[in-house]
Order: sequence, then C-alpha cells, then structure tokens
Amino acid sequence: MWHIIVLSMNQARKFRPDPGVRYAVLSFVDPGKKPVPLPPTPGFHKRLVINAHDSTPAFDYDYDGSRRWGSLTHEQADRVAKYVYEVNVAFDVLLVHCVMGISRSPATGYAIASALKIGERNVFVSYAEAIPNRHVEQLLTRALTVEFAKSNHRV
Repeated sequence: MWHIIVLSMNQARKFRPDPGVRYAVLSFVDPGKKPVPLPPTPGFHKRLVINAHDSTPAFDYDYDGSRRWGSLTHEQADRVAKYVYEVNVAFDVLLVHCVMGISRSPATGYAIASALKIGERNVFVSYAEAIPNRHVEQLLTRALTVEFAKSNHRV
C-alpha cells in the first residue's frame, strides 16, 4: 500500500479510483448503524467495518455509570492491524472513512502511515480542520507495532 485516503462517509460513497488502482476500504461506523453501501468499482477488493463511536474510554459512561458510548477497543485495534498488514502489499490505496472524516479516520491514517513508515505525505486527509482522535491513534499505533513485530513483515 502506498497511499491512504481519509474521507467522510459521503465522500467515500463518491470515491472513484483511477483505472487500474487496487484498493481496500476500512470503515468506521457508529455501533448500531449499518455501513454505507459503497458502489462496486473496478479495483475494489476488500472491506473491514469497525463499529466504534468517536469517543475515548473516559467518556464512554454517563454520570450514573450507564454505558453511553463505545470507543475503539483493543480487540478492534488488533483487527484493524491484522487487516492493514494483510492488505498492505496487495493494494495501492487504503480508503479509510468514518462519518465525518475528521477524527477517527485521520487518526487511523496517521497511525498506519507511521507504522508502515510511508510518511504522512502519502496520507490524503480531505478536511484541513481534522482533529485526530488520540485514543484511536494510540490504540492503533500499539496494535500495528505489535502486529508488525509478530509478522516480521517487510514494507
């Protein structure tokens, strides 16, 4: 994989790669919501959907202790890491999207770029005002580092 494209859900629906570009998709969807259907396009081969709110563990619970949000878990981060290493050598582009393309997906793009040592110049984030979710970025950086060490994968 050489490029990571970070988009919102609506932008992902409209994504059309250049001819011959092989790509995979990583979708962040709020729990209880269905992933947006992506139109079949040449070059599309694989998709992973992760159900996690744009939150952090500190904000997952209400004042009365009831669970209100479901931030990214270690298990989900591990699934993302395995997926990234699986698609890394087989695809030209990884399209990462969440609802708005401002927090979860930029954090994911930066964590992947760092782990694969491809540099942030190969991460296209569609929103200049992106505010990466630090919880997502930290969990994914850890999971990607562990997966990299386990697989002895060469990029």
